[in-house]
This record gives sequence, structure tokens and C-alpha cells, in this order.
Amino acid sequence: MTLNVNDYIPQRPPIQMIDKIEDITPGEGATATKMLAGNEWYFANQGNHPTLPRPLVLESMAQTGVVALLSMPEYHGKNAFFGGIKQAEFKDDFRPGDVLHLKVDLLKVKHNIGIGKGVVLVANRGEIAVQIIRALHDMNIKAVAVYSTADADSLFVKLADESVCIGGPFPDESYLNMAAIVDAAVLTGCDALHPGYGFLSENADFAELCNQCGVKFIGPSAKVINLMGNKGHAKEAMKKSGVPTIPGSDGFIDSVEQAKKVAHQIGYPVMLKAAAGGGGKGIRKVADDDELLKAFQDTKREAKLSFGDDRLYMEKDLNDAKHIEMQVIADEHGDIVYFPERDCSLQRNHQKVIEESPCSEINPDKRKELGQIVVNATKGIQYTNTGTYEFLMDQDHNFYFMEMNTRLQVEYTITEEVADVEIIKAQILVAEGERLPFTQSDCEVKGYALECRIDAEDPSNNFAPSPGKITSLHQTYGTKGVRVDSGIGQNDVISPYYDSMIAKIIVHLPTKKQAVHKMRRVLNEFHIEGVKTNRDFLIALIGAKERIAMMCDDFTPINTELKASKKFKDAQYVAKLKKAREVTGINESVLSGIGTIDGTKVAIAAMDWRFVMASLGTATGEILARLFEMATKKNLPVIVFTASGGARMQEGIHSLMQMAKVSEAVAEHSKAGLLYISVLGDPTTGGVTASFAMQGDILLSEPHALIGFAGRRVIEKTIQQRPPKDFQRSETLLKNGFLMT
Repeated sequence: MTLNVNDYIPQRPPIQMIDKIEDITPGEGATATKMLAGNEWYFANQGNHPTLPRPLVLESMAQTGVVALLSMPEYHGKNAFFGGIKQAEFKDDFRPGDVLHLKVDLLKVKHNIGIGKGVVLVANRGEIAVQIIRALHDMNIKAVAVYSTADADSLFVKLADESVCIGGPFPDESYLNMAAIVDAAVLTGCDALHPGYGFLSENADFAELCNQCGVKFIGPSAKVINLMGNKGHAKEAMKKSGVPTIPGSDGFIDSVEQAKKVAHQIGYPVMLKAAAGGGGKGIRKVADDDELLKAFQDTKREAKLSFGDDRLYMEKDLNDAKHIEMQVIADEHGDIVYFPERDCSLQRNHQKVIEESPCSEINPDKRKELGQIVVNATKGIQYTNTGTYEFLMDQDHNFYFMEMNTRLQVEYTITEEVADVEIIKAQILVAEGERLPFTQSDCEVKGYALECRIDAEDPSNNFAPSPGKITSLHQTYGTKGVRVDSGIGQNDVISPYYDSMIAKIIVHLPTKKQAVHKMRRVLNEFHIEGVKTNRDFLIALIGAKERIAMMCDDFTPINTELKASKKFKDAQYVAKLKKAREVTGINESVLSGIGTIDGTKVAIAAMDWRFVMASLGTATGEILARLFEMATKKNLPVIVFTASGGARMQEGIHSLMQMAKVSEAVAEHSKAGLLYISVLGDPTTGGVTASFAMQGDILLSEPHALIGFAGRRVIEKTIQQRPPKDFQRSETLLKNGFLMT
């Protein structure tokens, strides 16, 4: 019997694997042949000869099964993606000139699997797999999960309509196994695949393989993924579209000599980056020629190990720049929408820690300007579906393109909240050829959102992963403006094989002040036992920023690059500084910048007690002196929140000199007739009390704060008397006229 396969599989072009049906028993099975001519476009190169990829062999068998299934009268006129293959046996290596003999027996009990449209495979795990499956179910689309042996009991597997184990626990055995994933998609009748983020989501070969096998890749084309995945090529593409880029090398850096030449042209400090880099890997900051050789060798080696590509390029390091990103989505009809920007400046080792949207420093006009840049770039590279452009924004609010992520991002959640859209559902509609379900005017800023990631890691041990079984878990649900995206529950196991993220906590409220305040409360309520987490680190981090966030409507940090001099070489001190930077996310014990309070611009600083007890080191003094000097020049009032144990003994006389330096800058500010408000935190002692903390025109204090110069024991020994119980506490100082409130 000879049948025209196109009559049965109209949705398969250009993939047409079967030439002839040799025999068919409706609903039972079929046999077919496929002649492999030498000019077949889908052959892949294996060694020195072309061979047919294994998934396409399975596709041939699936099409044979489809014919047998659709030959049944009740299925005439319908589409099918799989008839149900009971067993498949074939050799791995098929070359041009071979003849495939295909025999398929159908599983009668499952003969209707894959009938009709609307089956999507989720090629990911954890919380993002959960969110994709929920979106699919909302759209009445069946979801197929693929999982490793380590994830067999995971929530996303339980939520899926069907699930397929694709390999062992290591990523290259399962979630990075392209053939196994595409096999699962074909054999379960999926017409599309959502890659989520991470794993294969930005792999051009994977996207191409999906499309070759008749499985729609929910994302951009393989061509665009390949273009934007290479940072050097992406930069050139952006230049052609008129997008401003960071000054740097034209193309790749091949040698240390070339790197030195470019560095001298654009000026130190510079950033060495891997062309295929991402995720904070393959990147080094270089301060001078002395550091260049080692940085070049280390970055090249890391790039080769991480990405299989050791090509490097160089960019100017922009000090005090903000990390701004803008997500975009485009359909196949030419419609493009950009979403409100995200501020991802708060990072640790080039990894995002807390994300927020919108950026408090970007006004509607600047947002529109950045949006037009993004739209032009999207048109220029013929991009479809969703992606994110990442920029650096300098102090003058100029934008410089860094890279593009051709996928959904972890922090897409805050964009959904602020823009009031559902991005995953929009991705699926675009992949189906539909128009975007919203317009640009629908995506105006609506309130403020921020996201914190709860990870199973130990901040006290250099953020080492903390795998294990969750024995107790309480997540904060049921409170206004709070969303928790998670893929785990009590008694689940945090695997050592994958990313350690437990949950994303998103707070969306009308103002930043409200959102930051509620986030701290939600984090305090979050409870987990069995594994260590970064929860307390996030609470402390928000606590360090909260003083400023609760005061200011917007804030721009300055002088964040300043830190203790390398001349202080004591090993214990160097280690302590390193740990403090990791814990606080800042380089020194004070954060300073320019903020706005009810329309009034102010210079503001807050000391962070977690950073070596906010002691007054040389860099701390420099940051504060520069703040007052800048405020004097710009006629700005100054607010300083103190919390310090005094001078930093590890820096000796250099630390003590900071008292005079800052005090002199305060005095010049005062001579200019400008206001200085000092807010004394718990504790404020030693050299800080003896200098700038007490020079304020207005002295305020936290309740029950310890404020004084010497410690209680020293005073008792000196005056040979026992001071009152509330001695040196803010209430006593207020009562005696030392404070205003």
C-alpha cells in the first residue's frame, strides 16, 4: 500500500521523513521506508562523514505510527504527533545511501496519545518548570515534564500531565542532553518546547534541532540565539542598529600585547570578558598593566573550561554605573513591546542578589528613550519572542549595551508585577503565531516590585551550597502584594547537582518604601530547617539599605569603588575585609550617594555595622569627606546615619587621621550655611562619636541606642564610680539635652 504521507501529517513540513508506507493495519501498526539521499539538508557531520541525527530517526518512526493511527475512521481529518511506539530498534549511524526500514507497533491502550494540538514539553526543572506548567494549564494546554533520576519526586513532575525520565542526576546526563529531550518531545507528541532559563535555553544548536524535528522552540530563532550569544558579535550587531556600546576592543583580544594596547587606548580600569560568557563567569576587572597578564591568562582559562570558547574582548569599566536591563517581546507580525526597566545593580561576584523595578533614577522620558533603543535593536536583529537587553547607565544617565539574554530571566517576575502582564503565556501565544495580547500602552509602570532569591547556601562559609532534606518549611503566602515562586515543599531534597534556589520572593506595592518594608517582614517570617540558607544575609542586606530606602524616594550611590588600600597586608585583616564585602555587598563600611526626599535633593550616607563594626577606615573617611565636599559644591544638605565602633585599629594612624579629614569637610559644609543632620544609630562610639557624628546641626537618634566615646568599663575604672544603668543610652542623652529627638 502506498500512501501520501502529507495527507496525514499536514503540520510536518518541511520535515518529511517517510517516503513510502509499505504496509498498514489501521490502529495496529505500519511499516515504511526512507531513502537517505546524499543531499538531504538535515544531515549532521559526525567525524568526517554526514549522518542522520538520532532524533530524526525517531521522528521517522513517529510519523509511521501517526499514519497507522490516523488511518482509523474516528481520527480522519485530525492531526497527530505520535501514534505510540512500543519498541524502537535501530543502529546509531545512518549515512547517505542507506535505506531505513521502519516498523511500528501501536500500544492500543494509548492509541490516542498526541491527538490534536496543544502539548508542550517543559525542558527545565524546579520553580521555573512549575511556573511554565501552571501557565500551560491555564491555557488548557497539556504539559510534559522531563526529569532526571534526582528529580523523580519533585513538584514539577507531579504537576505535569505526563513525565519522562531522561537520564541520571548530572546535568549532562539529563537537562543538557539534547537528544534525550528532543526524543521525549517527539515520542510524547509535543508540538512545542519551552526551555525556561539556564540549561539549554540559549543553545542555538538545541533550538535548531527542535525545529528540525518539528517541535516548535518557544523562543527566538537559532540564528539570533547564535548571534547574540557571542558577546563580540552581539556588540557589532548593536552598533549596526545604532545602540550605544561600552568603549572597548573592536572584536576579540588575541594576546596580552593587544590587550595592553587597547587598555591604554580606553584607559584603566578595564574589564576582560569571555566572548561566550554569562552568569558572572569569565570576567575580570583589571586596574593596571601589572594585573593584566594574570587576568588575561585566568580569564582565558576559565572561558575555555566554562564555555568551550576562550576568545576574549575588553571593555572600559564604568565606575558608579548602574546595571539596568529592559525586557522586550516581539511577535511574528512586527509588534514589539518593551517592559519597564529592572535595576539589578546589587550584585555579589557579578551575580544578581536583589532585583527591583522600576529603577528609581529613570524618569518616564528616559524610560521611553531606552525603550526606543531596545525596539530599534529588536527590529535590527529580527528578534521574536522575549529577551532582555542589559545596559550600564552612567552618572549622566547614558546607556551602554552590555549583552542580551535570548530567553526568559529569573527576575521576569517583577516585570510581570509592575507591567501587569503574564510573560510566559505571551511567549506561548507568540510561538503559536498569534499577536501579542497587550500593547505598549498597557505596559506602563504600575507601582514598585523587588525580588529576593532564597538559596540553599551558607553565607558564613563563602556561600557554599547546602544540599539536604528540608525538614520544616514555612513560606509567606496570603498577604497583599506578596508572591512566592517555588518548586519545593517540606520533605523535599535540595539536590547537590543543580542550582540551589529554593524560592523567589516578590513584593509588589504602590511605593518602594512600602515594598522594602514588607519584604523585610516577609523574610523574617520565612522559616526553613534542614538546610542552611541566605535568608539572614538578605535580611541584613535589606536592613543595610533600608535606612536610605525608607528615607529617600530615589537614591544614586557614589564612590562605591573605594576600598581599603592594598598596603594593609595583614592576612587576618584582608580575610576579614573579604568576608565583610561578601556579606554586605559593598566595598566599605559606609554607603553614600544622592537621594531625593519629597522632591528635595540631599546627600546621604549610612554606615553598615556588619562591615568590621562600621569602623572608620581610610576608605570610609574618604567616602564621607567626598560626600560633604560634593554637597558643599552642589549646595545640598547632608544626612548621615551612623553606627560604628570607632576608628579601625588595623589601619593604625591612617584610621585616626580620618576623624580630622571628615571633620574638616563637615566644617567647610557648615561655613557654606548648609544643613547637616546626624542620625545616631546603635552603637555610635569611639572616634566617630568624637568627630563628625556630633557635628550635626540637628542630632537625632534611634531608640535605646548606645552613644558615647569610651566604653562603660573604661569609664568606671577612670572615675572609680558606677554610672547609672541607662548611662550612654539615647533616652538619657535626650533627657539631658544632648539630642533633639
